[in-house]
Amino acid sequence: MFEQSVSLTIYFTEIFLKDLETSYSDWYSRFNEGMQQWEEQILAYYQEGIRRGLFHDLNGKVLIMQDELLRGMLNVKYLMTNQLTVEQVLTDHYQLKKIQLFKPDKLSAIDDALMRPRIEHLTHKVTSSLF
Repeated sequence: MFEQSVSLTIYFTEIFLKDLETSYSDWYSRFNEGMQQWEEQILAYYQEGIRRGLFHDLNGKVLIMQDELLRGMLNVKYLMTNQLTVEQVLTDHYQLKKIQLFKPDKLSAIDDALMRPRIEHLTHKVTSSLF
């Protein structure tokens, strides 16, 4: 889910979406429908995690909206001004999401080593699209 959120943030920029809406309204409508379905699946996932006692009882829509903030953090100007690397931003974003989502007694079950190659892969994808 983390990887999908980052990928969506990278590839579907505000400029792209505005151009899609203006030039290809049918495709934009289909895209929006797909995004709504994706969001419903994410919300169902969050609700199931809450029901099972794994996740904090948080508003899933707020968690999803936080991913939009990532777009601003992966802006070249922001990165350079704050002397950050793409990898730092992605790693910190992952850590924040993990801490926010999982209850403290469940955090020890998460193997961050599995995320390391994914974050490296995303770092390369983001970096190549930025520069």
